[in-house]
Amino acid sequence: MQVTAMQVTDIVREVWQTFLMIDVEQPPTKVNTPLGGSVASFISMSGSWRGIIVLRTSATHARTLASRMLEIEDPDLCADDVQDVLGELINCVGGNLQEMIAGPTQLSMPIVIEGASYDVALPREQVFLTVPLISDGQLIDITIASQNEELFRCAS
Repeated sequence: MQVTAMQVTDIVREVWQTFLMIDVEQPPTKVNTPLGGSVASFISMSGSWRGIIVLRTSATHARTLASRMLEIEDPDLCADDVQDVLGELINCVGGNLQEMIAGPTQLSMPIVIEGASYDVALPREQVFLTVPLISDGQLIDITIASQNEELFRCAS
């Protein structure tokens, strides 16, 4: 069975409710991914499944998430706080996805990038699932890319 957008939504919802105490929902209509001033956190998985999981949101929303998770007012946040929180969130999402994979896998350390304009190249990787979600009224998206999506199977 392939991992579905609903399963990814459920994982993100659980992580957001646990760490941020906010809900996540699917947008009512198709939305464009955030472009300018965005933050992306990445985690890769190796082993029986190899691929990359990416979380993207606006820089403003990333600060809001960091403020909520760390219980620090926004003006007191530093860039490291935002990067740490986005790295921890993608690590938790990746860890939950890892539990669904049949066979041993390992997660990398998360990587976080921020900017008004950047390109992400995933050589040899193909995006096979992007899930746009609404978090606290703001857009986030989760993308899963791999060389072989057939290896991404739910554990029985």
